Amino acid sequence: MTDLRTLFDGFTIHLQAAGRRPTTITWYDKHMRRFFAWLDQEEIPASPDQITALRIRKFIAHQQNDVQAWESNSHVPTQERGLSSTYISSSVRALRAWFNWMQQEEYIRDNPMDKVKTPKEQQRLIEPLELDEIKRLLKAIQGTSANALRNRAIVLTLLDCGLRVSELCALDVDDVDLTGGWVRVREGKGWKERKVPIGGAVRRALWQYSKMRPQPMGGNKRFFLTEDGWQLPTERVRKMLIHYGHKAEVENVHPHRFRHSFALHFLRNGGDALTLRMLLGHTTLQMVSRYVQLAAIDLKAVHAKASPADHLRL
Repeated sequence: MTDLRTLFDGFTIHLQAAGRRPTTITWYDKHMRRFFAWLDQEEIPASPDQITALRIRKFIAHQQNDVQAWESNSHVPTQERGLSSTYISSSVRALRAWFNWMQQEEYIRDNPMDKVKTPKEQQRLIEPLELDEIKRLLKAIQGTSANALRNRAIVLTLLDCGLRVSELCALDVDDVDLTGGWVRVREGKGWKERKVPIGGAVRRALWQYSKMRPQPMGGNKRFFLTEDGWQLPTERVRKMLIHYGHKAEVENVHPHRFRHSFALHFLRNGGDALTLRMLLGHTTLQMVSRYVQLAAIDLKAVHAKASPADHLRL
């Protein structure tokens, strides 16, 4: 019988042929490497007939109880927490897609994932950056060097457009239309493109950086570059935001928090859910509905002023 690692190579080729983006393939690879490492640790042969629903449940329990967050997690020290419920659910979805493919390709007859439920994800509290915190972050970015102008432009772009950090770093020069006031996002989920408008403050910040932008190296066309002209890695953006968060005394500063902040401030300022879905690049309203519910918390203050019962002054 074919080895599981060989079958995963075949699954990877299937994903590539189907036009799945490189980050998606890397996502599958990350989860499967952890799965294979667990098989080796438990001395379980990497053979399809050795993978039962019970063993997959044991792997899930292993991730829930035995594995700690990676040391690269910059927000929470490794020793203080394990893998998140979101990560574990993702690993189960990755396994399910892979085993479904093996069954469709007739490498296996019975699919053990049919008997395995995806663990529920813990709904984490979404806390947007408040306006005073954003102002402190911007104030912490001092100077007029290319790096300072770039970092200021990044903060404002994340706040005003709600981009994922991978989308921000993948922006090409041709994707930034300062005259028309748009950025074209080309690395959303599923290879979809979308155009996101940018406000005047962001246009000014992007223009100022474009005048100081380093000479690109290696023929790359990325808009945001390192100081020596190479493509800016997403991890550099994360570390930069953490640095300014410490400097400005703002806790828990990371790229995705800017995405949450964009969504909630957009709704608070009168934006609607359908437009927000398109701007964020979501295919469904599931995540947007969470933002709507959180934005609705602001209604409490409005209700306190306009409560019909309270106005009876009983």
